[in-house]
Amino acid sequence: MTVRTERVDATDVYLRTTAVIFAAAVLVHGSDHVRRGLDASPTAVMIAGSIQAVVVLIAVVLVFRRTRWAPHAAIVGTCSPASGPSVTASCPSRTHTSTGSRG
Repeated sequence: MTVRTERVDATDVYLRTTAVIFAAAVLVHGSDHVRRGLDASPTAVMIAGSIQAVVVLIAVVLVFRRTRWAPHAAIVGTCSPASGPSVTASCPSRTHTSTGSRG
């Protein structure tokens, strides 16, 4: 038998709220890529975005199922999209995918 405390319930609410907001942000970002056209982004970006969408979906499902892996999945789900732009912005040889102003 497990006893849930008010603090754990509050943490669940914060985690669920954050999961919904983040999933919405990923959806809007992905729809912007589709709006611009699939040819506007390189194939590597489209593949990475598809993988990211699956990871975020898994994280959101785990959060709403209240599994013990939900916080870990949320960390992976948010760190993987953050690392993509950081890597492409720091690679001067891949300026076509960079979000920065490097030449």
